[in-house]
Amino acid sequence: MTEKKKTPQEPADDLTSKPMEIHMHGYEVVEKRADKGGSSGRIYVPRAWVGKLVRAIRIEK
Repeated sequence: MTEKKKTPQEPADDLTSKPMEIHMHGYEVVEKRADKGGSSGRIYVPRAWVGKLVRAIRIEK
């Protein structure tokens, strides 16, 4: 039986089936809802963050 390969846009079910606890250190936090942006989702961050390393974490299933 051949198993279907997951694409980068299609997360593995076992990784997203339940919330995980994540600990991070950072300087600022924004919480907002992602908007539709073409064929993907998009969040806007403050202009001062341009060129900085940022992380986005999905907090709703």
